[in-house]
Amino acid sequence: INATWKHAAVVGRTAYIGKVTQPVGGTEKGSLILKSSVGRVAGFSDKQYIDAEFGGDSIQHMQAVGDRLLVFGSNQLAVINVAQDIEFLEGTFNELGIAHPRQCCPVSEGVAVINTSGVYLFDGETVTNLTLEKMNSVVISSNCAVGFDNNRKLLYCWGLDNSSVSRSYFSLKNMSWVGMDASAASTPET
Repeated sequence: INATWKHAAVVGRTAYIGKVTQPVGGTEKGSLILKSSVGRVAGFSDKQYIDAEFGGDSIQHMQAVGDRLLVFGSNQLAVINVAQDIEFLEGTFNELGIAHPRQCCPVSEGVAVINTSGVYLFDGETVTNLTLEKMNSVVISSNCAVGFDNNRKLLYCWGLDNSSVSRSYFSLKNMSWVGMDASAASTPET
């Protein structure tokens, strides 16, 4: 079918598009994900779909990690296993919702997420709250963002002191907070 969408991810040889508006009726379906045929990156059938069912919430971002499709709403994360012919929901995480795609980024073997409740690392199996012990009293701005430097295995986190111009650093090598730059550039848009 002919459709427009706001979010997309590719897992293996299959493309997934989310927050779909189909030409018939023209209404946006905030939790609908259409799936391409294997090996075809275009042409989405309305018979191959996943309904993420966020309880009134809509898709904010989609990310591929291994054989899983991570679907972020503003209140939760849904982890969908797409390794087989039939997709199934592996789990949902209420604390991992995001408001903007810049609040999520892929890391070595998973994804890092920042939101007003903390900084999290999802390795495909478990969620680790990186702000739980050392940074639990820090107020995080709603205008936050996260980035990853793969060479140094360093997370860049904007907005941890409720400011859009400071940047804090978390090392994935030694799993600790290693610094802060109060004069960093403003929060990136992407």
